[in-house]
Amino acid sequence: MLNEMRVIAERASERERHSFKDFFPYDSLHLIDNHDKIKNLGISDVKAKRLPKEVFQCQNLESLEVVNIQLRIFF
Repeated sequence: MLNEMRVIAERASERERHSFKDFFPYDSLHLIDNHDKIKNLGISDVKAKRLPKEVFQCQNLESLEVVNIQLRIFF
C-alpha cells in the first residue's frame, strides 16, 4: 500500500511539472513590468476565492491554467 501511494504521488508530481512547463508562473508576475507579453499563465495553490486582479492585467492572455484553487463562481 505504501509503495502504491508513493507511485501515485510521483505521477501527480510529474504531471504538475509538465503541466506548467509552457506557462508563466503567477507568483512571478511581480518580476515583470509589462503583463501584455504574457500569453500563457499558470496559477497554483493560491488562497483566493476569485481570480487575482493581476490576471486581468494580462491583456493578451490565451491560456490560463488554474490548479488547486477553490474559486467561487458567480452567475
